[in-house]
Amino acid sequence: MEKKGFIMRNRTEILKSIKSISTRSAKLQRDIHAVAVECLQHAEAHGDATLMQSLYLALPTGQRREAILVWCEKYSPVRVTQKGEKCGLLKKTSPKYVPFDIESAIANPYYAIDERSVGFKASPLDMEKVLRKAWAKAIEVEILTERGIDYETSDDSYSPQAEIARVQTTASLLSLVIESPDRDKIAAAIDKKLGKAA
Repeated sequence: MEKKGFIMRNRTEILKSIKSISTRSAKLQRDIHAVAVECLQHAEAHGDATLMQSLYLALPTGQRREAILVWCEKYSPVRVTQKGEKCGLLKKTSPKYVPFDIESAIANPYYAIDERSVGFKASPLDMEKVLRKAWAKAIEVEILTERGIDYETSDDSYSPQAEIARVQTTASLLSLVIESPDRDKIAAAIDKKLGKAA
């Protein structure tokens, strides 16, 4: 059975290809790790993160590509943005600074990083900012609704109560305690925008 250039092979032939992929993948991972270590060594010696950026951009997208970033952050001050458009080294004064630890980087290959830890890298402080902003928006929508002003959105199912519930659930799931912004200040700002006496 053929489909657009693919020929249906038998089970034995497919298993042979899978074994080949497994062997080549293992070698490729070891090669990538060796080059990644060299990139860290180069960055430490010359203050140049562009080789790590080039390696990152050369890899196919996916979890293993993101694992390189996590690995870099764990064993060095080298940083490459998630899309790979920027790179550099953190200054020693940065709160996120991590000194070069080439020995640990060699002993702990990037591909051994737990895939579940890759992909979501926002810190609790970043999430708190997002939640505070969402909470403020929910209160704003609630106040506008109280004042008889429709909050237009492309999502017909949107409601202040749903937004507040969503934010509360998110906060609960992330085990973050956030203080709601001062409702009176938000109300005064809304009234000012609407031209009413604050």
